[in-house]
Amino acid sequence: MLTGPKLRRPLFLVFFAAYALYLAYLPLQERFHSREPAPPPAGFWRAASADDLLNKLARYGLADPRPERPLPQRLLHSIAFDFRDIEPIDVRKRAFCDMLAPQVLLLNRRVQHQRASYLALCEKLPAGSTDDSAAVATRLTRSELYLLERLRKRYRTQRHDWLLDRMQPIPPSLVLAQAALESAWGSSRFAREGNNLFGIWTWGKGGMLPQARQPGKGHRVASFYTILAGIERYFELLNTFPSYAEFRRQRKQQADPLQLANCLGNYSARGDEYGRTLRGIIRYNRLTRYDSLQLVLN
Repeated sequence: MLTGPKLRRPLFLVFFAAYALYLAYLPLQERFHSREPAPPPAGFWRAASADDLLNKLARYGLADPRPERPLPQRLLHSIAFDFRDIEPIDVRKRAFCDMLAPQVLLLNRRVQHQRASYLALCEKLPAGSTDDSAAVATRLTRSELYLLERLRKRYRTQRHDWLLDRMQPIPPSLVLAQAALESAWGSSRFAREGNNLFGIWTWGKGGMLPQARQPGKGHRVASFYTILAGIERYFELLNTFPSYAEFRRQRKQQADPLQLANCLGNYSARGDEYGRTLRGIIRYNRLTRYDSLQLVLN
């Protein structure tokens, strides 16, 4: 049993190590709680005002995108201005879509890459054994098993056929239409304060309190650090949640955004009317022109 100086020395070392960890943690606290915005990560950019947004969209080659001109991977970090300051409304809508397009294309490319990686793993397995845990464990390396488990966790299923159904891109025009409808073309409070363009709910202490929340309801509106994080969550909802199983079944057969919009009635209390509204937004604003865009390969 340690006593006297022999006991005090280990206690001193424990205290010293704890204090060192505390000092290392302070910069993180300052980073996440400081009033001053941190510099955007590489590939992201900020816009201080509506005019700044329009200028940078043009400078970065994001304005008026064309199929023959791949878009650079330049992503707006967050919405720090009011889209209603952009007039006329046609210019506002175009700026909103031009700003979002590279983010949607990037996430679709990521999904396609994940699908390709999964199919490459499947090629190493005997036919029909993708759901056989014993066969998988003996045929794949540790890194491949880790990748497989990550994909299963991300897409919330262990089944081979469900994984393939869920690892599919979403037509950009449909994403843009929902973002426009749910955020009033980027001008909603939740878009400006929480980078939430899709009205995504959350439960618990985080998020933003809806002003018109009905009595007895416990939901809040999710808040995201970046616009991209909010779109990622939207992709997760459509690609994994049971409410959108019909959407995924239809997507297997065709990628027509106007037809897929019919499958999103569960996204809103408006039901089928919600899908009709989305189709109207896509048609009126000619959003399908964004479906043929490409992203610069980095």
